[in-house]
Amino acid sequence: MIRSTVVDWPLAAVVRRVVVRGGPAARRASRRAYRLAGRRLDTDLDLAPLAPFRTVAFGEAGGREAGLERSGDPNGGEVVYRGPGWVGGGLREVECCAGLTGSHLRIRDVGLISIARDGGSIDVGELEPECHEEELAAAVLGPALALALARQDVWCLHASAVEIDGRAVLFLGRSGAGKSTLARRLVADGAVNRRLADDVVPVTVAGGTLSCMPHFPQLKLGAADQAGPDVPEHMPVGAIYCLEEAGDECEARVEKLSARAAVGTLIRRTVAARLFDTKLLERHLAFCAAAVAAVPVRRVVYPLRPQSVKQIEHLLAAHRNGA
Repeated sequence: MIRSTVVDWPLAAVVRRVVVRGGPAARRASRRAYRLAGRRLDTDLDLAPLAPFRTVAFGEAGGREAGLERSGDPNGGEVVYRGPGWVGGGLREVECCAGLTGSHLRIRDVGLISIARDGGSIDVGELEPECHEEELAAAVLGPALALALARQDVWCLHASAVEIDGRAVLFLGRSGAGKSTLARRLVADGAVNRRLADDVVPVTVAGGTLSCMPHFPQLKLGAADQAGPDVPEHMPVGAIYCLEEAGDECEARVEKLSARAAVGTLIRRTVAARLFDTKLLERHLAFCAAAVAAVPVRRVVYPLRPQSVKQIEHLLAAHRNGA
């Protein structure tokens, strides 16, 4: 049996566990500890993208094994979603069922993955014979982990992020909208302090403050480009920008979104939101409303051309200075 543990670091006494039952195709290693999304995660399932987040050897932080909540019967519950989903760099058929014990994902060419009701456990059931290690890692660290974190009120946004003056600035947008390119160019031009995330940003709201957790596997980046030890585990979010392409004749501009439009933007750009059951959707809506109340959400309309980056730099600087 493969076990994995998630611990909420600020509350060391609260131990969340993830139990992973790997199929015969799963590659296993000695049990190891990792730090990501503001949590400790222990696993002996060999997931290569976790390597940059390795911390201490298993057992140094302890923790009881009693009281683990398992995800229960994978055949129970109602269908929440059935259709295509982006997993491991391509579209795959995904079915998600939700019941009293949690959610169950069946992903074509991967297998069955179950997430417990409290988000503290992920069970990998039978694997498809054609499932490769990269596909398993993408499924576990993609929709399964995003769903587990959502059940703990940590929401993964499809966004890139940069640091400006000690605060995170998030760029949301559809795939191909230029989120990663913009973040990379802003760093190269010296317009921001550093890049924090490439494609997925876990965020949470507490006490009226929206915070992001940059230590999270960016599956499109290599190990050297992941958030390093010099990056804080928690960082306040200063602003959110939604990227929207325009025609070549258009000049880049920034528009403030209404609260309703901003909430809709966050809903559309939340990873795995189609897998949320009714209760989780209610919590997600409450989060989006709280996030919009905490930070400004603006739309950046720009043409896809090289000179747009400079225009966006000036616009960001103007808004940062209160213009």
